[in-house]
Amino acid sequence: MKRLFFLSLGLFLLTAALPAFGREIVLAVLAKRGPQATVKRWQPLADYLSRKTPYHVILRPLSFEELKRAVRLREVDLVLANPAMYVEFETCCGLSPIVTMKNLKFGKVYSLFGGVIFTRAGRRDLRNLHDLKGALIGAVDPDSFGGWLMQWRVLKEAGLRRGKDFRVRFYGTHDAVVYAVLKGEVDAGCVRTDTLETMAREGKIRLRDFKVLHRVYPPGFDLLVSTELYPEWPLARSPRLRDEIAEVIASVLLALPKDSPVARRTGAAWTIPANYQPVHACLRYLGVGPYAELAARALRKARQRYLLIITGLLIFSLSGVLVICYILSLHHRLRKAYLDLSRHRDHLEEEVRKRTRSLEEALRKLREERERLEVVLSALADAVVATDVEGRITLLNASAERILGRKAQEVVGKPFCKVFSLEPTSCKDLEELSSSEKASYLEEVPFRLPEGEEAYFEVVAHPVCDEEGKMVGRVVVFRDITLRKRLEEEARRTTQLETLSIVSSGLAHDFNNLLATISGYLEVLKLKFPSSEIQALVEKAEKACLTARTLTRELLTYTKGGAPVKKAASLEKIVREALEFALAGSGIRIHQEFQARFPPLQLDAEQLTICLHNIFLNARQAMQDRGEIFVTLRQEGNEAVIEIRDTGPGIPEELQAKIFEPFFSTREGGSGLGLYTCRRIIEAHGGRIEVESRPGEGALFRLRLPLVPARAEERRRESPPQAADGKPPRRILILDDEEGVRESMAEILRLHGFEVETAAEGREALARFREALEQGRPFDLVILDLTVPGGWGGREVLPELRKLDPGVRALVASGYSQDPVVSKPREFGFDGALLKPFTAQSLVSEIQRILERESPSE
Repeated sequence: MKRLFFLSLGLFLLTAALPAFGREIVLAVLAKRGPQATVKRWQPLADYLSRKTPYHVILRPLSFEELKRAVRLREVDLVLANPAMYVEFETCCGLSPIVTMKNLKFGKVYSLFGGVIFTRAGRRDLRNLHDLKGALIGAVDPDSFGGWLMQWRVLKEAGLRRGKDFRVRFYGTHDAVVYAVLKGEVDAGCVRTDTLETMAREGKIRLRDFKVLHRVYPPGFDLLVSTELYPEWPLARSPRLRDEIAEVIASVLLALPKDSPVARRTGAAWTIPANYQPVHACLRYLGVGPYAELAARALRKARQRYLLIITGLLIFSLSGVLVICYILSLHHRLRKAYLDLSRHRDHLEEEVRKRTRSLEEALRKLREERERLEVVLSALADAVVATDVEGRITLLNASAERILGRKAQEVVGKPFCKVFSLEPTSCKDLEELSSSEKASYLEEVPFRLPEGEEAYFEVVAHPVCDEEGKMVGRVVVFRDITLRKRLEEEARRTTQLETLSIVSSGLAHDFNNLLATISGYLEVLKLKFPSSEIQALVEKAEKACLTARTLTRELLTYTKGGAPVKKAASLEKIVREALEFALAGSGIRIHQEFQARFPPLQLDAEQLTICLHNIFLNARQAMQDRGEIFVTLRQEGNEAVIEIRDTGPGIPEELQAKIFEPFFSTREGGSGLGLYTCRRIIEAHGGRIEVESRPGEGALFRLRLPLVPARAEERRRESPPQAADGKPPRRILILDDEEGVRESMAEILRLHGFEVETAAEGREALARFREALEQGRPFDLVILDLTVPGGWGGREVLPELRKLDPGVRALVASGYSQDPVVSKPREFGFDGALLKPFTAQSLVSEIQRILERESPSE
């Protein structure tokens, strides 16, 4: 009997346990990116659960509506959906969470997620949420928490109403929303966090094609997001799933390591159920999900609860109407009696009305006059201040408030001169002005505005008298003349520059011609007399000529600036020579640090030398020939940087913005053009100049120049001229009005094997050129002076020469360094340019370079 009992009990337990083993469990997953993407992501998890538990887990990817229907019909055991749908299923169908997903994205773990509001990067009209008024917004589904509901809450909190301020179009999946925005079907889109990054990682989109609206930056969350963060998706069990099965599945998922193959393939790990009250709060605020009928239910309860009260109020209102009708009837009878009394009162009232009208008219005119005066005063750009006879302020307009930086109520009743705190002399004049009984005028009164800027005013004071001619106060008018003074000062500076420019231009040209003559004959001496002693003396004289040319260029740079004549030059050599020249004979210690070696660059060596010389000279004068100077040369990106720091007294901060203005100088007897010239030279090279200084810590000037390597042909200009190797001599025609320049240049070229003819005027040069063509002995090159007083210069002759011989090569030689033809010869039809004075080597090298070219001006 006992054996039969235990056998029956074992069969019963086996029968009870059989349904658990091999049972099919349906896992429904919301297909937010479509069924295929859902199966690809979550099928490994279903297979893992089937292996680790005694149950067969079947994955069903369902859309929003399909998932709702399946849960309500209790066709599924486990549900993985967004928190909003879970809250709805919790309320209507009794679902409860067993674990919460931890999203594994891009090597990080996220237990929270949010929503993104985004648009195309090119939509400049959409910068913030308020720009979405009238826009069409794409979203995933009305029940999508990360793809619509989160963003709807943000838009609603920003005051945007759905249907009135914007419209919504739903696309079913997150990917479809992204593509709709990209194609321009909608103005903006709503997706959950990590959607854009995931699609970009998959190669479907590029993040730079989009921009996020209302982006927020929660701590520790580095994905794109526009809303607050909510708990990640819960895995919930339906009521039909037994507790012990749910516990087994939960324990398996909680034990799943985040670095396991299944976690990496699904991009998810699992943790204990999160608190979903923030989701309830969001749905409650929007009135959707389980809270959709909350307002209607509340209205029905209120109607049932207060029906008797409403009925009583209606009865009370009807009673009130009847009482009012009775009162109106009584009023009608009383009115008849009142009219009789009114007739006796009318006569007295008519008299009162007449007097009242006259008073009102006078008051109206007074009010209009006051309003007109206030409008005029407020519209005036001049500051107007009214005082009483004791000098206390009674009125001031808006312009006066602006220059004082104080409101009218703060200064009314205070003494005029104490409110307008001026310099002692100006204050005394103003006090006398405000106390005078006659109209008075001050031409120029300095005043410091609340912002700290100094302004200048014309001040006019007029007495105010009553009908008897007695003075009752004064009106003082301040007119701002600061702009006029600045314009006058600027005009004065411009006139000085123009005058200096006219004088220096002609002087520099004539001086350069004289230098060219001297330099030319020195070159002839050097070529004819190769003695070493003579060579050394001639080279010193040539160096002096070139230094004198630098001085003429510096004079022209002070006045006209001029485009730089860029040629191959060594930046290190320019810095060293300028430093040596400017600080020679001083007691200043020099520290040089050249951190980079540069190839020959396209620079105007003379202009850059002028710039560096001015800065070094300023440092020398500031340190009074003692102290230290630090010079650093380095490369930063595509820029060469020259830093010059001294140990002088420094430059006050308020003067640093003015030191580059023309004629501004803090040194007595200074021209005020040195740093102004430096800025023009550096900017003409495409660079910029910066200054840093603190009082007592010296000054730092930083020059930034673009790195423009010299072309190969420019580098070859520095090479010595080569012999002609027995070829027939090349023929050259020289046009120059200065006989010394013309003949010395011709002699140099003849000594180098060229056949040379000269002309003093353009028409003479044209005749010689035509004659040579007719004889069959054309010129290979013409050297043209740019300007010939009273005749044709190079600019006029070259077009006529081109008509005779389109292939003629032309070289311009001029003493006008500021002329654009010298800095950009090819733009004006020339093949090259030389600036007077020049050396024989540079002349012959430039000629050989041009003759080696296949065609002119190429």
